[in-house]
Amino acid sequence: MQVYHSVTGAPRREVRFSVFAGPEYTEAEIETVLAQQRGIGYSRPPDVASFAAQRLAAGEILGWFHGHMEYGPRGLGHCSILASPLLKDMRNVVNDRIKHRERFRPFAGAVPLEHAREFFELENHSPYMQFVVSVRESALERIPAVVHFRTCRAQAVDHFENPLFHKLLLEFGKQTGCPVLLNTSFNDADEPIVYSPTDAVRTFLNTKLDRLVIGGFVVERERHTECPLPRRLGWRAALNRFRLDYRQSGSSAGPEVGFGEIARDVSEARFRAKFRFADPPVVK
Repeated sequence: MQVYHSVTGAPRREVRFSVFAGPEYTEAEIETVLAQQRGIGYSRPPDVASFAAQRLAAGEILGWFHGHMEYGPRGLGHCSILASPLLKDMRNVVNDRIKHRERFRPFAGAVPLEHAREFFELENHSPYMQFVVSVRESALERIPAVVHFRTCRAQAVDHFENPLFHKLLLEFGKQTGCPVLLNTSFNDADEPIVYSPTDAVRTFLNTKLDRLVIGGFVVERERHTECPLPRRLGWRAALNRFRLDYRQSGSSAGPEVGFGEIARDVSEARFRAKFRFADPPVVK
């Protein structure tokens, strides 16, 4: 740097750090993947953020895949699963239907930077979900799905860093009066965050997401489309799905029941057969 500035006389340049440093896919690349996938239909609304906000306000849960992939362990609005925080039960719905994990697991709340202090006791900018902060008393009943013991892992979204996600939050605010969304990484249990359009479509089909918003496209399942199990399914995700199936079949067992409790009524062999487990439980 000394040589660059002092010897060559080159001017200083301001370099802005961004976590959105991963791969990005063109609309043509995305549409190629969608056109080759059976069991889905897709459209291209004129304003994808406005359309997504309407569906979120209606209570749908969306996969959201846009722009350069995030660096790090969090879905920050480019590879995210999004839902309305206005209903307290939404946390359980997302944990049960989409993430296939324990119900107590909390979710982050994403909010436009300019509205962050309206909802959270946030003293510094928090764009990467790094801090758990107190939720303001006035907001506890407004965003119950992202409140965990009166706190939330807040993400303050800057227009300059994340313009499309910022626009989505504002559009959702216009629809509901509350510019906050439940935000979690776009992946199933025991799987990494989706990396490509193919990953995004596969995870959409293997969960119970209502729609997938990918690039400028909105993807829906065709009617009567069966959601296939992933080719490689982690044991915890499989067990959680089994718990849900077992409960829905009429058992009084709740989602917190462990394998030992299930095994009292259902043989271990039946569980393994259902999910093609070897011994120890590893998917073949």
